[in-house]
Amino acid sequence: MGTSKSTTMNNKRLLFTYIKISILFFLLGLTAKAEDTRQISAFDRLSMKEGLTDDAIATLTQLSNGDIAIRHNESIDLMHGDQITRTPLREEFAKKIDIVHWARISRYDSNNRLWMKQTGMVYCFDLNTNSFVNISEIDCEDVFVDESHNLWLLKDSMLTSIVGGKDISLSVRGKQGTLQSIDLDGDKLYAFYNDGELRCFSVSSNKLLYSKRAYPEEETHNYDASFTILKGNNNTYYLLKHNYHKCIFLAFNTEKQEWRTIFETIDDIGFHCLAMPSEEIAVVGCSRGIWLIDVATGKIERCPSFTLTDGTEVNTGVNAVLHCNDGRFLIGTYDRGLLIADSLFAPESHTMQIIIAILVGVILVGIVMIVRYRLTQKRKEEQLMARIHELMLLNNKQQHEEEEEETKQISELSGRDMEILKQATALVKKNISQQGYNVDDLAHDMAMERTGLYRHLNRIIQQSPSAFIRGIRMERAMELVKEKRMSITEISEHLGFSSVSYFSKCFKDYYGFTPTECKE
Repeated sequence: MGTSKSTTMNNKRLLFTYIKISILFFLLGLTAKAEDTRQISAFDRLSMKEGLTDDAIATLTQLSNGDIAIRHNESIDLMHGDQITRTPLREEFAKKIDIVHWARISRYDSNNRLWMKQTGMVYCFDLNTNSFVNISEIDCEDVFVDESHNLWLLKDSMLTSIVGGKDISLSVRGKQGTLQSIDLDGDKLYAFYNDGELRCFSVSSNKLLYSKRAYPEEETHNYDASFTILKGNNNTYYLLKHNYHKCIFLAFNTEKQEWRTIFETIDDIGFHCLAMPSEEIAVVGCSRGIWLIDVATGKIERCPSFTLTDGTEVNTGVNAVLHCNDGRFLIGTYDRGLLIADSLFAPESHTMQIIIAILVGVILVGIVMIVRYRLTQKRKEEQLMARIHELMLLNNKQQHEEEEEETKQISELSGRDMEILKQATALVKKNISQQGYNVDDLAHDMAMERTGLYRHLNRIIQQSPSAFIRGIRMERAMELVKEKRMSITEISEHLGFSSVSYFSKCFKDYYGFTPTECKE
């Protein structure tokens, strides 16, 4: 009798133990669900097969009528529903802007003209006639379109525009930096410079109200490769800047008049574009997919690949991201065309949470029933627990293998890119003294088509081959000038320039001062 009572007590303790364990797993399951990362939606893919001019996309812009302007390196596509209209770029109509560096901007003005910037060039495309406008002779140093679609021209540090029928002329001279972007908000004009300075002007009084610096002036070189500025809905401007070895993501609050660093990293990848599907999440396009950044905490989630609706996984760099007015999310890739989803994130599944709760409840009831049965069949219980442990190990192993495969693919891509860059750099340095060594020569030496070389360098370092060659020559020129062992004439001849005057001009265009001034 005593033995039977003792056995019953032990059975009850065992039953309660299983119930406690079940409740614990239930709570852990809910916690794990709450900490899961957002699920990225599956994308449809639009490529050259579906009518795009090129699978490499530079910028994406939603127009006033809802159409999407897709700019490629050598053309512009207008997407209206399922229809795509293609127009080649007209370089002879473009305005050459020497101070525009590392710009990838496409914005339309109040006259329904799309202004497109890229390094050293500005194009104007009339959306009413679907044709390029000849702006090659326009008298200005740079062109800007603000968030309200007002067109501004810059000349001799003076910004001019017509806003609401009134002529505006405003002096926006910075301390040293080059003006990169502007925006008009009421009477205040915000001017952003490449050295991290923000200057706020009063349009009515033509006076500087205040100046705020995002980072110390001596750190300008860390973030001078590219920039993206986006206006939020909460009196905040978001600024993304980088230089291929360092990236910074900032926010400026116009009411508090202060900068806040959201995210900063040292990395060897390029950060190209920025979108804000909400005030909480920023989407950054880079050479390894997209990064999701929590604006409040700076926490990041890397998404190096995308899942298509047919289940295919796509690994690609991203040049452009666009959150459309209708909620759709568009991603412009290096060479895989346009990715389109109804929204960036898959719908948050409260239904899934309910299903999980039901499943856990079913499991809990099942465990109670199993416990009663296991009191007489201990052996089967041990076998079941062993099987559960085996499945957990198998699941961990599969996850580990998937992570290793993903890392391997990213490393291989980076390795191929680095090999191309190293080969191109070595060839330019080898022929640096050869006068007239140009893009065709480099493409021949690398056994590539000229267009292929352009696409590779533009994808890897966002530079054209000619700018790449010129940059290596100018860096070598600076080294020789600083060494002071050779005269300016000898340096010019050593680097293959046709004349000393042309060498001095190129040097000044690149550094802002002549080699003679540098040597002195």
